[in-house]
Amino acid sequence: MVGELVTMRVFPFIGIFLSLFIACFGHKFLRPSMILLGFAVGSFSALHVFYEYADILHNWACDAIFIASLVCGGIVGLIASMLVHGVSMVMGAIAGAAVVTLFFDICESCNEPLWPNAATFLDKLLVPYWLSFAIVALIGACITRSKETRILAIVTSFIGGWGGAASVRLAVGSQKGRLPGWANLLVAAGFSALGFAIQSFLISRSQKAKERANKPPQIALVSAPQTNGVAALPVGAAVA
Repeated sequence: MVGELVTMRVFPFIGIFLSLFIACFGHKFLRPSMILLGFAVGSFSALHVFYEYADILHNWACDAIFIASLVCGGIVGLIASMLVHGVSMVMGAIAGAAVVTLFFDICESCNEPLWPNAATFLDKLLVPYWLSFAIVALIGACITRSKETRILAIVTSFIGGWGGAASVRLAVGSQKGRLPGWANLLVAAGFSALGFAIQSFLISRSQKAKERANKPPQIALVSAPQTNGVAALPVGAAVA
């Protein structure tokens, strides 16, 4: 009973909170964002698989499914924390994968097989879904390899938007509702826009602070009465 309450009522709102954090502060806390993202993806994916294949698991109790999902999320989060040098590239790959996932969620006709008896994996077609998934994820990893701050802000805000849309859809589904594809896109766009606006503000403020810190002190020519000469003194310096 506790597991059912948490998985159906609490998990979606945890996902919304984590998505907002990643969307709004992802570039500043890249490694913590990776850990949170790994935990969220691992736990939500495990939750989906456990419910999807409940018959094979001999109808596990909700409490067992909840605990197993948390364990899987913890393992994926731990693996994500070890990706020290490739954090930005992994973020780019995830953003690329999120683009493909969101696109195929909206474009239902794109999920139709291109030829009879087309191969599938995890109920998704190898072509075009998984092929597009791999190509766009690779492109995303290459783009974020430079670790440029603005690019990381765009990537993390989009990841947060995609995660927010998935969490909202899960919350609506827990109430026996269904979120249309266009509404899913609007939610993702709203989360991403809010996150990127906040990250852009933080980046601009940080850059201005660095410029002020690196600005050389101004020098002014001040007359020194006791010597009848001219001395170069910093602005604001007291003259005896």
